[in-house]
Amino acid sequence: MNLTEFFLAFEFAMESQRQKKDQLDHESQSTYPPLKTSLAIEKHAGEIYTRNIFFDFQIELYKACVSCQVSSLSEKDGVKFYAIKDKSLTNNVFKVIHHTTTDFAECSCENSNGLASYANIFCSR
Repeated sequence: MNLTEFFLAFEFAMESQRQKKDQLDHESQSTYPPLKTSLAIEKHAGEIYTRNIFFDFQIELYKACVSCQVSSLSEKDGVKFYAIKDKSLTNNVFKVIHHTTTDFAECSCENSNGLASYANIFCSR
């Protein structure tokens, strides 16, 4: 393959990617994804995330709704303390601290992909 053929093949590949991106952008902006819950956070995620990111988020949210429950809640000086029980096989209890003034949450599961970073009260390993 000479340089001209390589350049033409590269341009063709780039144009194909642009068309696919435009198609996916249009789909994300003109349609609404199906919701699995009635939670406001899921609806909000459907409005702001791309479809792929939304579906990843939706899976984690649904798992958290099904397998986790708030077993205790307390509040002191603008900080909410949650104990989240994982009802799956492990029955672990995770502690979530929600700083209401900054809307920052941290979770004892120490999973940067956990739902605590999304929803402030859910924890999903």
